Amino acid sequence: SRAAKGNDVLIYNITLPADQHMGGTHWYHTHYHMKSFEYIGGGAFGPLIVDDNGHDVGTKDAGVLSFLKKDRLVVLDNRSGDWRANGLKKADTYTFRKDEWYRLRMLTVSLDGHHSTHMVNFDKHCEVRAIAHDGIFRLQVPAEHKDTYALTVASRLDVAIYCYAESTIRVDFTEVVKIAVADSPDADLVSTPFEAGNQTWSSKRPAYLEDLRPLKVDNQRTAKIDTTNINGISCSENRPLCSTHGTDFKYGSVQEWTLRQVNTHSFHVHTYPMQIASSGCGTGHDVGEFYDTVFAVNAKSSERCLVRLRMVDVAGPVLMHCHNLKHAAHGSMGYIMVDGGPTQPSEPRVQECTSGPVCDKPHARKRCGM
Repeated sequence: SRAAKGNDVLIYNITLPADQHMGGTHWYHTHYHMKSFEYIGGGAFGPLIVDDNGHDVGTKDAGVLSFLKKDRLVVLDNRSGDWRANGLKKADTYTFRKDEWYRLRMLTVSLDGHHSTHMVNFDKHCEVRAIAHDGIFRLQVPAEHKDTYALTVASRLDVAIYCYAESTIRVDFTEVVKIAVADSPDADLVSTPFEAGNQTWSSKRPAYLEDLRPLKVDNQRTAKIDTTNINGISCSENRPLCSTHGTDFKYGSVQEWTLRQVNTHSFHVHTYPMQIASSGCGTGHDVGEFYDTVFAVNAKSSERCLVRLRMVDVAGPVLMHCHNLKHAAHGSMGYIMVDGGPTQPSEPRVQECTSGPVCDKPHARKRCGM
């Protein structure tokens, strides 16, 4: 892109090797510390789709592959104070063929400073089955039917959906989408999210999304998320958080973290997805599945929220924060250092980057803090 003379230009070169990265629904947004709330509220965000592009997703079933290409996208946000779909003041309208399965990709972006989860509800005229969370296919696709999903302030959810009559989608009781239904010839019904003769199919897992539950844990750690800090340490550019051993984290290690106060704060980790390892992470997450943001809605106080992460593919500084943007601005943000693996070079990944108070750009690093 080209900017007016005197303005800074950011150019990002992103490489996504097909054998190392799963296709999925993601998003991009500003992350300038202390300004994220303001900038995202102004519209500095959007969906980012990594296409499956014909690569192995775990099945060769023609019906499944055809279904995956029949995708629709809806962006849900409450920047104006109420929930809207795709920025429209009135509910947006989607037309589905009667009884035909579609892949609906959803992105939720919330600026609500008091709630870290929102309920997305489909009415009774549709069958809805989750197929991916935060851009990551489920281990077994699709899940059982649900008509209500608890999403965090920054979730992505892909569902398989078919409707047999006109219906709606609501977020926290606000109608955001109307679904119109058109007649469909029988020949189109070969497109389904199921393998022939089976109710599910097993997704193809890149190395960074391997099921971690059978593996030995290298380090256990507690992350306590508060309004102004993580583990008692407020946002610091040069003081990363420590492992249990009082050191930085090892590249390739399997981590098991206990997340505390995630029934109040939505916890997000960059780079490494979190696999839910206990039922204490609430009804918005399924045990065994991967997410990049965790909020323990309706979790029992007697159960711990355990997640596992595997630190592979890239090392270096890794940011984590409460995804309530006001809390992150108040200091609920920190980072860890992962040592011993490949790091991303500044060039040509980012060119001509403006300096500023960004917590994931550490300088003159001090010894990590607990």
